[in-house]
Order: sequence, then C-alpha cells, then structure tokens
Amino acid sequence: MSKKRTLAFLLVLLFALPLMAADSTWDNGDGILSVEEALGMAKKNNVSLQVAQVQLNTAIRNANAVSSTYMPQIDLSGSIGTTTGGWQFINNNNNATPGLTYNVGLSASMPFSGNMVTDGRTRSLAKTSANLAYETKYNSLEEGVIDAYWDLVACDTAVQIAKQSYESAKMTADATRESYEAGLTSELMLVQSEYNLSDAELNVKQLEDQKKLALLSFEILTGIEDASIYKLEDLPETVYLSFPTPMDIYSKYASGSLSIRTSQNSLSSAENASETQKWSSWAPTFTVSASYGINQTPITAKPGNPIVPSSTELGDGLSLTAAVSIPISAYIPGSSQYLAIQDKDDAVTEARLNLKNAQDTLLNSITSDVQSILLSQEQLDLLNKNIAQARYSYQLSKEAYEGGLITNKDLNDSRLTLLTAELNLVSTRLDHLSNCYSLAYLLGIDLETLQNEYPYTESATVQGMEN
Repeated sequence: MSKKRTLAFLLVLLFALPLMAADSTWDNGDGILSVEEALGMAKKNNVSLQVAQVQLNTAIRNANAVSSTYMPQIDLSGSIGTTTGGWQFINNNNNATPGLTYNVGLSASMPFSGNMVTDGRTRSLAKTSANLAYETKYNSLEEGVIDAYWDLVACDTAVQIAKQSYESAKMTADATRESYEAGLTSELMLVQSEYNLSDAELNVKQLEDQKKLALLSFEILTGIEDASIYKLEDLPETVYLSFPTPMDIYSKYASGSLSIRTSQNSLSSAENASETQKWSSWAPTFTVSASYGINQTPITAKPGNPIVPSSTELGDGLSLTAAVSIPISAYIPGSSQYLAIQDKDDAVTEARLNLKNAQDTLLNSITSDVQSILLSQEQLDLLNKNIAQARYSYQLSKEAYEGGLITNKDLNDSRLTLLTAELNLVSTRLDHLSNCYSLAYLLGIDLETLQNEYPYTESATVQGMEN
C-alpha cells in the first residue's frame, strides 16, 4: 500500500471513529449492555411505540383545540365579470364599451347542537385513551425486553455451568483413557467415560441452542443487529420479599394499575358517548348566520338615446338568518336514533362489567404472582441446600472413583445431579425475578419500589402464603 493511500485510510478511520462511537449509544465504555440501555434501544427502534406516540400527540392537540367547536364558519366570496346589459350605445352607431359587474361577500354561520355540550369531555377522554394506549405499549415492550434480557443472561449462565460440567467429564475421560492404556482399568470403564463426555457435550449444545433462540428474541425486541458481541449484566442477586394479603395489596395499588385505569377510562368514555348520543338525538339544533355583500351593477343605455355617459350603481346588503331544527325520530320507538340511544346505554353496562372483570382479574393476578414469588423463595432455599450437598457428593464421588471404589457411571450420575441442581437454581432465580417484575407492572410501580415496600420478614411471608 502506498504512503498516500495509507495516510488517506488513517484519516478516514480517524474521522469515522467518533461517528461509530456516537452510533453505539448502548456502549457505556466497558462493553456491557445494561438493561436500561437495552430498553433505550428498544424504545428508539420500536415502530408500534412510535405510532402510539404520534396518536398521542394528535389527541393532545385535539384536546387543546376544544375552542374550535365554538368558532363560527367564516367564508369570503367574490365574483367579477361583464354583462351585455351593460353595453353603452352612442347615436345608434353601435360603438359600445362593456359594463363591469362584481360582487364581494363575507358570511359567517354558527350551529348550536347537542353534541357541543359534551365535546370538551370527549376530547379529554380521547387524550386519556391515547395516553393509556401509549403506556400499555410501552409497558408491554419494557416487560418483554426485561424478560428477554434476563432470559438471555440465564441461558448464558446455564451454558457456562454446562461447560464446566463438560470440562469435568473430559478430565475424567482423559484420565480413564490413560488408565486403560496403562492396563489399569477395563474397556467398560473407558466406554462409560467416553459416553459421559458425549452426554456432557450434548448438554452444552442444547443449552447453546436455547441461548441462540433467546438472543434472537432479544435482538428482535431491541432492534440491535448483533447483540452477541456485547456482554450483559450478571443475573442480579435474588431479593426475598414478604407480603400482606393479596387484598391488602390490591386495595393499596388498584387505583394506579394500568388495567384498572384503562377500564375506568373505557367506562367514562362509554358514559360520555351515551350522553352525547342523547343530546344529539333530543336537543334541537340552532343555526345563526350572517352575510354582508358589496356589488357593482352597470346602468344599461338604450339604443337611439343621446350619448349616455358610462355609469354604474354600487350597492351593499346585510343578511341575518336564524334557523332551528327539532328532532322527532329519536322519540319514536324502533327508529334508528331511538335504537342508537339504546345501544349506547348497553355499551355503558358492558363497560361496567368489563371494569368489574378487570378488578377481579387484577386481584387474581396479584394472588398468583404473590404465591409464585413465595413458592420460588421456598424452592430457592431447598435448591441452595441441595447444591451444597450435590457439590460435596460429587467431590466424594471423584475421590471414590480415583480410589477405584465406584464406577464411572456412578461418578457421572453424581456429576449430572450437580449439573441439574445448578441449572434448576438458575431457572428458579429467573422465575422469581420474572414474577417480581410481573407483580410490579400489575401494581403500576417499578421493581425497586416493590422490593422496598415489601422487604422480607418471616411472619409476613407466612401470612402471604396462608392467604
């Protein structure tokens, strides 16, 4: 490569590096992609969330423009032309000039209808609906990204544990082969050790495949093209929680729950729509309009008359109109307006039932998540004891195998027991974390608030389990 091309390459690289760093907004300098940075990328790249934001902006603009309902319709009109009645004749010689005519008008009209009574509330409820829709999509995206993030972390941890188990099986297989070649062990022991190694390798492959699927899901949610090049945070330490009764939790947080707020807004919207329908169907419509016009009309000269100077007539006029329309069909059973009112009333009843269903569902979901959290905590206590015993048992098994007291199959069984216990611990920790996030989202709070609100105490844990 020539010196000039080398220098050019270095200059391009020098100026490109800052741009590359600016694009990698998720890199905080240590190569670790945090949960918060993953959420930021997901929010930036999610089209559905962007659509919801546009819809929210539109609803906010419409809510702020409520005064437009009470503004009159104003029109400006005008016309210009000529008319044959405006030709001027001189001494019958048919010498003539055209007459000019024009009209300029300004009009304004203002209808007063029943739906104007509820227009302000309609716009406000629409804004609330759009805000709740955005919040729902954001929370769904956030919960999905967090679940995918920690699932990927758990899969990576499981792969590392399986690789450690594989290395242990490989060491045993290598030692067995050396013993076999030295005539110190049987071919059966060699075959068993090689089978155990193959089984350990298969476990690693299966867990790596699961990690690939978890990685794909994470990349789809966040929009990151290749997340495998980044490190993730370690699975956080499990924070034990204690709870009062699910009803106590419900009573404290139900009003802030997204599902309850959405159902309550739906009920308010249905009630407002029913009221709007009644005002529109029963109330008369008044229309007031005014118009003012200026026009010029030429004075027509008749043939045979003496020379008539060209002249025009200028005029103006003001017009005021008031009209009223009284609806009748809404009072007639079976008419479309009458049925529309009934439909809106039914929609209110349906919305009330949906709110009650949302309240019951929330209470049931709180109960389920609380029980899942408490049960996983009990399982974690047992798994921690189980792992300690499995590790000790595996250590004794290795010593016994080296002393010729047990077979390779016995050693492998001990190794698999330890591997299973360690994988179960990772899985249970992930379930506990996922259930905690789920409960926090149900209550409309973040995970840290949940952990601070319900710290672990033995008595409260028992109370939560009993209820």
